Amino acid sequence: MSTAALIGCSRSSRGVANRPIYMFAQLLKGMCVKNGKMTLGGGSSYRSLLALLLAVLLFGCSGETGPQRYRVSGSVTHKGAPVPIGVIQFTPDATKGNSGPPAFADIKDGKYDTQVSGKGFIGGPQIVAIDAFSGKNVDPDLLPSGEPIMVGYQKSFDLPKDQDATLDVELTEK
Repeated sequence: MSTAALIGCSRSSRGVANRPIYMFAQLLKGMCVKNGKMTLGGGSSYRSLLALLLAVLLFGCSGETGPQRYRVSGSVTHKGAPVPIGVIQFTPDATKGNSGPPAFADIKDGKYDTQVSGKGFIGGPQIVAIDAFSGKNVDPDLLPSGEPIMVGYQKSFDLPKDQDATLDVELTEK
């Protein structure tokens, strides 16, 4: 089936087979793909451009691709006390043959969970980076998360592959 038929540029019933795309094409009113080139027909070019932008936002961001991600959760402490606020990031350790997208989660009251806030990890060897803050909002404009406890902490961990994991981290001075 041609691209023009898929998006409903043709007035025939061929585009009806793919109902969501056909209905969206009707919204565009005048935007067609012919011979591999997009043309803006009757109606305002501004309206057509706006419709195209809407299509990209709706259809272009509608699904996640890439490797399977798994949940990672745990606690982060500093000198035995829970870290009030922070961010934890898991980056696959390329020096150990692991590759893929990074994972992250917010730390709140010493706990983090990629299922609650963030994105899951792919498993295997990871470089874990943590930024930890006091949570005492002494200056909302300059330090919205409070005074830094430790920023740029990094440590390598071997986490399980192909399953959820738990990792508790005690921040130590380098």
